[in-house]
Amino acid sequence: MTVAVFDPQLDVSISTENAEAVAGEPLTYTVQLNNFGNVTTEVTLQNFIPAGTLFVPGTIQLNQSLLGTDPAVGVGLGSAEPGQPLTLTYQVTVAETPPSGYIVNQATLAYSFTLPGGRSVSGSLAINAINTPVVYPLLELVKNANTADASVGDTLTFTVQITNKGGIPALYPLFTDPLPQGLIYVPNSLTIQEEAQSGANPDTGTKLPDIAPGETVILTLQAQIREAPVDETFSNQATIAYTSRRSGGETVQETAESNTVGVTVIAAIPKLTLSSSALRVGQEDTLSFTVNVENIGNTRWRSYYSLHHSQQKISFYCERSL
Repeated sequence: MTVAVFDPQLDVSISTENAEAVAGEPLTYTVQLNNFGNVTTEVTLQNFIPAGTLFVPGTIQLNQSLLGTDPAVGVGLGSAEPGQPLTLTYQVTVAETPPSGYIVNQATLAYSFTLPGGRSVSGSLAINAINTPVVYPLLELVKNANTADASVGDTLTFTVQITNKGGIPALYPLFTDPLPQGLIYVPNSLTIQEEAQSGANPDTGTKLPDIAPGETVILTLQAQIREAPVDETFSNQATIAYTSRRSGGETVQETAESNTVGVTVIAAIPKLTLSSSALRVGQEDTLSFTVNVENIGNTRWRSYYSLHHSQQKISFYCERSL
């Protein structure tokens, strides 16, 4: 008695042309599929977008033909005929570095075929894992202020959290935080990891130690409000310039910026306009003065005005709330 055995004998592998992954740049994968069996098999690629990456739309090609597909539900490769290889290529971009420092791609191949009697058989294969090191530092700066509003004379405390989300150290980082007009840096208030930095000046730049992958550095600094800004709000942003070294030894100069922090200054700003009833007067004439007072600030204030002219003994005094 002879029993026919139907077996697709699928052989699938994944590879990449990239020796290293660079944050923000594309990473290209190639999937090779061969059917060494004796039955045509329907195949679907699943779970092929590695953690820490984003799929690049419009990059999936099957045997050099573009496929319009949704990677979230898998890529249907169609029928894998015995002896007819299939080649799939696609791209992702590196968005962040996983804790391991590697982009790990281990996709799954789901398959199904139908026996001559009509019975359907399905299964799945785990494809070989491919690990690509992320060799680019990806510094994230998050800046905060201790208050959202303040008054002239107050001292603000800014905190900047710097995290290396990449896979290699950020070398020779230089931190700068130029303050807008009206804010004055409080000398010796800059700290790095709670250690005071005597003589440091964020306006001109402060050198930091190298920042290792996964490491977070916290800086604080203080600034005093000397005058209110024209638009009522101080906007402030920090920057870091640093160097990265690729696996081939070459170095790259990079910069990273923080979010913009806004602090509203609550202040009463008087605007006074003085006018007189006449431009010329004679002796014993009566002269009237008018003072128009306007508060062009953003809060109420109690105002005191006085106008004196000692030679002519003219004086004026007013007290009221605006």
